[in-house]
Amino acid sequence: MTIYYDNYCPNCTRFVRIVSKFDWLHLITSKQLRNTQHITDAIGIDEKLAKKQMASFDGTWSYGYLTLFKIFLRLPI
Repeated sequence: MTIYYDNYCPNCTRFVRIVSKFDWLHLITSKQLRNTQHITDAIGIDEKLAKKQMASFDGTWSYGYLTLFKIFLRLPI
């Protein structure tokens, strides 16, 4: 699963840093939303919504609480 986070938001950046520490199985890849190279790879993302809520892609796009739920399902703790 790939998550796209707003790297200008300190809370989002801190959350992704904590998630990466607990992702022992390496099931989650994080990419910066404000990095133009990462956005061109994300076909079909709703950038306006992704800047307000964290976005994820695992075959389908998810935003907000659904993304957080999918992240917590993949963490072993």
